[in-house]
Amino acid sequence: MKKRTAVIFIILFLLFDKTFSYQLTSDFSNFTIKDGLANNYIRCIFQDKQGFLWIGTSSGLNKYDGYKFTVYKFNPSDTTTISNNRITCVTDFDENHVLVGTDFGFNILNKFSGKSKRVYLPSNIKGQIPSNAAVKIFVDSEGTIFIGTFGAGLYIYDSKNSEFKYYINDPDNIGDSSLDYILDIFEDSEKRLWLTSYGGLTEFLKKEKRFINYRPDKNNKFSVSNKVVTGIAEKDKNNLWIGTIEGINVFNKITKQFTNYSNSSEPYLDKSRINDITNSRNNKLLFATFAKGLSILDNSTGKLENINPANSQYSPQDAYVTAIFEDKSENIWLGTAAAGLFKYIQKKKEFNSLRIPEADNESGRQNIIYSIFEDSQKNIWLGAEQGIFKKPKGSQNVLPQFKNELQFKSATSIIEDYQNNIWVGTGSGLYVYSPHGKLLKTFFRDRNNPRKLKSDTISFLFKDSKNEIWVGTFYEGLSKYNYKDDTFFNYPCAQLNDTSLSGYNVTAITEDKQNNLWIGTSQGLSVLNPAKNTFKHFTHNPGSENSLPSNSILSLAFDDNMNLWIGTYGGGLVKYDGGMFNVYLEKDGLPSSVITQIINNKPGYLWISTDNGICEFDILNNKIISYGSDDGLQSLEFNSTSGINASDGIIYFGSDNGLHYFSPESIIKNTITPETVITSIKVLNKEMIDVLKKDGNLELDYNQNYIAIEFSSLDFTNPEKNNYAYKLSGNNEWVELKERRYVDFADLQPGNYTFTVKGSNNDLIWDEYGTQINFVIKPPFWNTWWFLTILFLLLLSAVYSIHKIAVFQKTKHLSEINKVRLEAADDFHDHIGHTLTRISLFTEMLKKNINADSTKALEFTDKISKASSQLYNEAKDFIWSLDPNNDTVYELAVYLKDFGEDFFSRTGISFNSGEISDELKNYILPMQTKREIIFIFKETMNNALKHSKAENVYWETYIKENIFYFSFKDDGIGFSLELIEEGRGIRNIKSRSEKIHFNLEFNSEINNGSSVTTSTSLSKLNYKK
Repeated sequence: MKKRTAVIFIILFLLFDKTFSYQLTSDFSNFTIKDGLANNYIRCIFQDKQGFLWIGTSSGLNKYDGYKFTVYKFNPSDTTTISNNRITCVTDFDENHVLVGTDFGFNILNKFSGKSKRVYLPSNIKGQIPSNAAVKIFVDSEGTIFIGTFGAGLYIYDSKNSEFKYYINDPDNIGDSSLDYILDIFEDSEKRLWLTSYGGLTEFLKKEKRFINYRPDKNNKFSVSNKVVTGIAEKDKNNLWIGTIEGINVFNKITKQFTNYSNSSEPYLDKSRINDITNSRNNKLLFATFAKGLSILDNSTGKLENINPANSQYSPQDAYVTAIFEDKSENIWLGTAAAGLFKYIQKKKEFNSLRIPEADNESGRQNIIYSIFEDSQKNIWLGAEQGIFKKPKGSQNVLPQFKNELQFKSATSIIEDYQNNIWVGTGSGLYVYSPHGKLLKTFFRDRNNPRKLKSDTISFLFKDSKNEIWVGTFYEGLSKYNYKDDTFFNYPCAQLNDTSLSGYNVTAITEDKQNNLWIGTSQGLSVLNPAKNTFKHFTHNPGSENSLPSNSILSLAFDDNMNLWIGTYGGGLVKYDGGMFNVYLEKDGLPSSVITQIINNKPGYLWISTDNGICEFDILNNKIISYGSDDGLQSLEFNSTSGINASDGIIYFGSDNGLHYFSPESIIKNTITPETVITSIKVLNKEMIDVLKKDGNLELDYNQNYIAIEFSSLDFTNPEKNNYAYKLSGNNEWVELKERRYVDFADLQPGNYTFTVKGSNNDLIWDEYGTQINFVIKPPFWNTWWFLTILFLLLLSAVYSIHKIAVFQKTKHLSEINKVRLEAADDFHDHIGHTLTRISLFTEMLKKNINADSTKALEFTDKISKASSQLYNEAKDFIWSLDPNNDTVYELAVYLKDFGEDFFSRTGISFNSGEISDELKNYILPMQTKREIIFIFKETMNNALKHSKAENVYWETYIKENIFYFSFKDDGIGFSLELIEEGRGIRNIKSRSEKIHFNLEFNSEINNGSSVTTSTSLSKLNYKK
């Protein structure tokens, strides 16, 4: 019955309240169940410390991250869900949890896992729990949790011990329980705690644990106006704003008196029911009234702004405001009884719009603005689809001009000449008017007269620094006006030579400091030197990285550094610095690659219109901020040649839906730094963020290497324009994602990873610190250190075993070879040596028994003796080399020393030898190497004996710097290496050295002896183990 009465009262009130407005301002955004809300009846709104927005409804709880609503609901079969769907309040608990009040208990909710711990209120001192409704949960500056109930008084909750303390507010013992129906809890700047209830205003003295109540008193004009106190906010240090169902009161904490404004003449202090009241961050008071919706009171100026979300879509009772909240970016959120959630942006972009007055117009294209011009009297001229209009200086009215001639004609371009005459280019000729509006001249196409215009379709008019008038046309290029005889000089077009314009259709003209004209066409960019009448051209070259990206030019402008900025159709914005073309596209932040107008606003800044909104370009910081319909633009499609920077600093852009104008200084930037949060981590499409928040890190198996991460920048002004960038592990460069708020990683290799992401607000103010997560992808067991260690040890054991077997086999094989060599040496020594000895003996005996006259026979027997002796010596060398016991370098050195001593003992030449180091016993030479060295030094000794005439020879074997040397030298007569002819002996020595890869060095000087040295690195010798 009470509910029905209340509804009837609301309807009657709204029907008779003439101050109620039903029009929805464009500054509101509306969210309903269609957008993901659990219910359209909003009971509370709160933003946590991280920045998530929480919306309590009559049918569940919502968490909003700027893009989507996450819904939490009661499930009777799941005790980890919230205790009830009727949400009364939300507040912070810790970094990962919020406290959620409901009509049946409250909850400690994990923000990331969605799991809840239910907490139910115990019986109070009277044994009363009328509904277990936790109407208000408040955490004070000391961290104490207060819970206001609906009829059971005030509770204090000790979360560590899960214990309650409770207080009943009846200090006068009069049995008034209305004070126990708590509606709000508030802590002022002096940390004093205040309660509002159905029984009035109450101060709770925390230290004394008692209440001081303030109730209505008919006999006291300084008492509160009504006992139902709905909300409280701070006016200043000594005063509180008190909301009641009969308007606003101000309570002075020093005098303990209320100022009742129920009957005040102030429009905001009437008897309207105050549903909610709160302080704004910018010294404003926000309150919701029964009839007027949202009211914003500026405490500094007393100015009041009433804004109502109701419109034709919603009835007044549906749009009845139930809750107010201001977020960190100073956006105001309104909850309603049945119309859902509304967002009101306080920091509005001051974009103004102006439509041309309605006129007889059958085409429906009245408000297409083709051109804008400011004359010398500061009047703004507009060229439109249906004629030309003037906005007089200081006026907001737009007046039609030159109706007789130009009505229903498209005015494509406007300029003022040096005599203040107005020139108007149209789609059907050129018109010149006096400052007073008199038609002075008209110019039309005359193809038979080369001194007349070649086209009626005027696309662009330009007055240069010398007051010359230039006329750009469609289809016929560029013409220059001659004041003297009203004729035109028509330039050739569509030829890429120095006497012709590059294209037929002229779209833009500007002038540089050297008085050159830069002319944009649909076939490229041309530069005209008026003094020489010569052209230079720039066109798109597919084979060059340094050329125009598109030949279709729409706009041109120079900045303060005389860089030329070129707007193209589809090729983006181009900066030309005289040498390089730098291109900017959507990926760089532009709203579109169709650039219709460029305005140099102030040093370092450009304002740019496109076919999808406008943007501001901070050239120095390379930052582009875009603006669209969410920022107050009534149209997004702007026209080329339709934009100016007026003398008063106002920028005008013409669109397909009227005129837009604004002062760049009045565009309020969102300077709030948002907090970036990671909202989802999915591994193989399984949500893992609750694991991450619980454990602080994430460990994944090697086959869990596909990871999808979502994130959000918690600034809700215009979330669709928030930008993002990320880094992964050792990469120091940020990867820009623009507006994309997710990233996927596939086939990540095992290892430790750190993912860092940062976000910006809609005006590109960045959270430079960002947020990060660490995760580990574990390697498969076959790629772990312990497995690789075991595998390495097994491999090492196998290699060692194989090596041992190979060494054994090799040793066995070498032993067999050495055995064979030893047996062969013994056989050669025993048989061949014995046989050669016998031959030598028999030859000697034969010589003795031959007759002295047998000279010829003696000669032959002597040869047989020498040959057998030589054969014996060579066999002896071979047998020595064959013996494995003689394989060391030491044995070879001893053998050659002994040979030298024996060889020179009968010659009169003194043989000298150095000490042979025992270290040479550790190095082994192959048999063939030993034989070749024996031959080399026997040949050397033999040559010394025959040719050197030496008295002394020297034999030496030594090691120096890991090089092993055999050296033989004499002190004989020597010879010149340059003059001597290389004989067979020397060639033989060289050949044998090369065969065994030994270095060979000859040295000789006349009268200073000769030397032969062979050497090799010890690393090439086998080391005897």
